[in-house]
Amino acid sequence: MTMIKESIYLIDYFVQEQQTETYEMKSILLPLTAHMKADAVTKAAIDLALQFRSSLTGLFVRPDPRTAIPFMGEGLTADMIQTLCDNAEKQGRAQADEAESAFRSATDGANLKWTTKGESESARASWTVATGEVSDHVGRRARTADIAICLQPTSKSPDTEDIFHELIFRSGRSALMVPESFEG
Repeated sequence: MTMIKESIYLIDYFVQEQQTETYEMKSILLPLTAHMKADAVTKAAIDLALQFRSSLTGLFVRPDPRTAIPFMGEGLTADMIQTLCDNAEKQGRAQADEAESAFRSATDGANLKWTTKGESESARASWTVATGEVSDHVGRRARTADIAICLQPTSKSPDTEDIFHELIFRSGRSALMVPESFEG
């Protein structure tokens, strides 16, 4: 049995064992960036959303192109810097669009509805793009979710480490870590 399924069974057990109050997992946050392989963690998040009829929010954090200006400003004209920033902006939008397309494809393939807020009869999904650093958005957004799902951190992808640290140290909420090799 895979680690993720064991974790889901543990969550089921926890929910069933609650004597005094019912625990409902109604909101799930899935933070993503362009520098990580999101297939495994997206699959796990969708499975969890379907099982608990939860709202799954994909949060894509793309870098702010203006943060690179101090590194490239010396010796360049204002027009060159503007061109570099414009290209970085286009690349960031393209990466966000590509990630959204993959997220929508995965959720549509699992029959996860795209609905408006307030509807809670079945699982649903939404997509948000934030511009800035992982540390600016992930921990804060995870505070309002019942659980956040992230990839197991690896040294190959610093974004996975940053997301994990934000979820553990800044959100104060539950986090489920999924290995990149997870296949469902």
